[in-house]
Amino acid sequence: MTLSITLVRLDAATGEVEQELLEPPEGIAGFESTRSDLWPAPIVVSLGARYLPRLADGDLWIEGADREGLRAECELLLANLPAICSAPATPRTSSRSG
Repeated sequence: MTLSITLVRLDAATGEVEQELLEPPEGIAGFESTRSDLWPAPIVVSLGARYLPRLADGDLWIEGADREGLRAECELLLANLPAICSAPATPRTSSRSG
């Protein structure tokens, strides 16, 4: 299974929730295993990532000003992709139950 991105909007007037499944930019979300193997990796954390590493323990719910922070984090990681790819693999044992 691959990770997906769902955009959820709440209509302030009606209170209705509207969901839209988005196609993530190629290579940004990844396979389900990236939750524990890639996003919490020391190289990713050392670059300053603070949103995507949280995927190891659950889904992300991003709202308000955090949306821009997540966008900036994705851009940072894409800019550092060569360093991330060359870093040694260090799988993390997630606290998520299976």
